[in-house]
Amino acid sequence: MKKYILLILTAIFALATISLLSIQLASAEIIWSQPTEVEFTIVPATPLNFDIISPINKVYHTKSIPIEILVNKPASCSYSLDNQVYTFLGNGENIKRTIRASIGSHNLKIKCHTNTEEKIKSIDFRVRINQDGDTEQIDRDNAFEEKIIQASQPRYSEWVCMNNRLQRIVTINNLDNIEYGGVCGVELTASQKASQNKLANTWTIILPLIFILLILIVIISIILVMFLRK
Repeated sequence: MKKYILLILTAIFALATISLLSIQLASAEIIWSQPTEVEFTIVPATPLNFDIISPINKVYHTKSIPIEILVNKPASCSYSLDNQVYTFLGNGENIKRTIRASIGSHNLKIKCHTNTEEKIKSIDFRVRINQDGDTEQIDRDNAFEEKIIQASQPRYSEWVCMNNRLQRIVTINNLDNIEYGGVCGVELTASQKASQNKLANTWTIILPLIFILLILIVIISIILVMFLRK
């Protein structure tokens, strides 16, 4: 009788040891299968952009209008006054030139381009030579000034996800600025997805084995109790 009890206890101890080893192996597999966090920096290609420093939305009391363009990288720029043919302005990052404009309202378009990119911006301004008593001219100037006030109010584009970061364009006085939001669109890499699949497969195998071992331990315990009662 004592031999049977000793054998059963030995079997229970062996099964418990196997269960423990299985759990430890599963834990080790989980730890080694976790993706390693590596810090890296994504440096996106800088898109072409420029600001029209001059002219600005206002009434000029001269026919000589200064143009100044500030580009974020070397580019070739030209201008079109009131939808006329584009005229070359210059090359570089800070381009300056003075043009002549007649009395009245004008729209100036600036086009800058590189070998692969092109960007166009426009701005409105008005030329007025002082003429006392011209009430219609004053009314037109007042309307234009009101338009300038409206243009100074910020306009926001829709949020878009670029390089895992929300961003939108804020336009004030026809100048575009990028406003950044939170993190977006973070996806697992192929290696991380493979690690997750491997982890899931490991647990799919280990959990049923642990369950079966526990059932065997319970059965052996019941048999042991039955032997002890005899």
